Amino acid sequence: MKNAFLLFILFAFTAAVSCSKSKTETAPCTGGATEYKLDEPFFMCFGASVQGQDDTVTLDIEFDEVYGDSRCAYDVDCVWQGRVDIGLTFKYGQDEMKDTLSIGGLSADPKSDSTLFKGYKIKMISVDPYPEYAQVPIPFEEYKIKLVVSSE
Repeated sequence: MKNAFLLFILFAFTAAVSCSKSKTETAPCTGGATEYKLDEPFFMCFGASVQGQDDTVTLDIEFDEVYGDSRCAYDVDCVWQGRVDIGLTFKYGQDEMKDTLSIGGLSADPKSDSTLFKGYKIKMISVDPYPEYAQVPIPFEEYKIKLVVSSE
């Protein structure tokens, strides 16, 4: 019971600090790709689209959303690793699919770091930037993901 009470106090303190801190400057993502090649990792920035060619049809990928980022910041000792959930849209001709890819994990509602669409496997390798300070949200425009697309 004492441990549960201490954990509650720690959680309440963390929540209070998160409400009072904010990032004042943003560094927009740079260096994102506009095209990619199969089996070669590439970066893409939040809000961007990339295209790849499959002889006659283009597989487009759009980085639409950051649904959540609970990864443990560098300045904190965490009891779980946390997770980041990224929303992507895949387009192949007239077909479209939205999916969420995740890195890290919690036992509730586990997501995958990869998905299959129209004969392609799309895998998320990393998400940058990594949180530097506890409870300081990263602006969406700073997010950059590393993906690799391969044939199934």
